[in-house]
Amino acid sequence: MIKADLVKNLAKIVRRNLEMPDLEAADFLIIYDLHTPIAERLFEAYKDLLPAAICLDYYAMQREEVITAVDKCKKDDLVILIESSSFRMSNFRWRLELFNRGLRVIEHAHLGNNLPEQTETYLETLRDDSEYLERVGNILAEKLSNANEVKIISDGGAQLIYSGPFEEVKKNLGNFSGKATKGCGFPIGEVFTEPVNLEAVNGVVEIFAFADTEHRVIFPEQPVLLKIMNGQVEAGSNSPEKFNQVIELLKSENSDGVVWARELGLGLNRGISRTVRLDDISAYERLCGVHMSLGLKHDIYRGKMGKSKAEHYHIDIFPAVSEVWLDGEKVFENGAWTV
Repeated sequence: MIKADLVKNLAKIVRRNLEMPDLEAADFLIIYDLHTPIAERLFEAYKDLLPAAICLDYYAMQREEVITAVDKCKKDDLVILIESSSFRMSNFRWRLELFNRGLRVIEHAHLGNNLPEQTETYLETLRDDSEYLERVGNILAEKLSNANEVKIISDGGAQLIYSGPFEEVKKNLGNFSGKATKGCGFPIGEVFTEPVNLEAVNGVVEIFAFADTEHRVIFPEQPVLLKIMNGQVEAGSNSPEKFNQVIELLKSENSDGVVWARELGLGLNRGISRTVRLDDISAYERLCGVHMSLGLKHDIYRGKMGKSKAEHYHIDIFPAVSEVWLDGEKVFENGAWTV
């Protein structure tokens, strides 16, 4: 992507998604590093887009200097975080602390998890696709909200059934109008939920990728076959060692050794797919397709396991999806949503 196109796409994010039409104002703070090709490209583009912005090289400054600059920001100012890893400024996710201050936030995190040759792919995920995201995302969210059943058919014909009712459907479509917090981590494009009853997941699913514990995506040579009964996961006999290690880690946080299937996510970003990949899990889970999560932890749907259980891990997996059906209606095939 040439620089002019990247600047144009970022301008749409700032103007439309973050609702800040005046790009000449001085209410922009960019905190960045230059440790990866993606970070370099993003910083140069944002700097051209926002000439009045204050720019801070995170690793060239003292922590107190960064905090002082943030303290000078006014409510509704925009802070842009360009992180090859993740800037550690508090005990909690820093983006949430900035939201609590009333600031708008665009975060590009864990960029270093992507390979250098994936730079163009990452930048493509930032192309403006607002009309598609709003239309398809809202349709899928409404259907999920009222669904009795979601059927995932894998390439080899295996079928996995999520039975409703489902938890409140969450959307990450980049529309922050009327919301208390404005901003998120980019790229965007996702609708997700999970069953109210976690035992309501049954069947078999093939997965072509899974996350490790370092925020990276692993792509095994052969699909992994998982059997799920009453929401509990059994690793298939063809599981590679790295996946077995993930399963054992998930078992270790639960005294009964059970691994639960949790989130059902419908990714919408057309810049990434099963074949057009990113290695960072936070970005790749937006791919046009389906992802699921395993483990006790879920930051949105908390408390379902009871206070006595420690919830440490949330591991995403990616089904090799041929079709998705919602209450008898086919909504996904040939790598695209059909609604």
